[in-house]
Amino acid sequence: MVSNEAHPLEVILYEGRHSHPLSADLRFTVMSGLLDKGFAVTRVVESQGAALSPNSHRLLVIADFGGDSPLIEDAAGKIDLTARDISGLGGVEILELVEGYLESEGREMNQPGKWKPWFPVIDYDRCTNCMQCLSFCLFDV
Repeated sequence: MVSNEAHPLEVILYEGRHSHPLSADLRFTVMSGLLDKGFAVTRVVESQGAALSPNSHRLLVIADFGGDSPLIEDAAGKIDLTARDISGLGGVEILELVEGYLESEGREMNQPGKWKPWFPVIDYDRCTNCMQCLSFCLFDV
């Protein structure tokens, strides 16, 4: 995986114990907005844990905690954890909160020329069956 900083920020959208679940529309807006801006995002619900990358060093946990952000820490001390309460916020405000968190640390995520995740899509209206896409595909599709 390519990254634009040594320890990129990963965002956890937490909807587990001690939090209120988001509406489907708000969840979609937040997840798609964060992904569009180049953030690594994981959603955690009560019935499952988080599958974090083995290189996780900085996590921002966002959730509707009902007005109070809990203090969280990594027992091993290897991961920088921060929690932010998003209760009462709309999609745009949540995206601004995450970007504001990065700016407060003096880091920006999606600058021009920096890495942004993408996924290839075949435009079948323009496809000529040249099969060149097979030699360029990073995912062996």
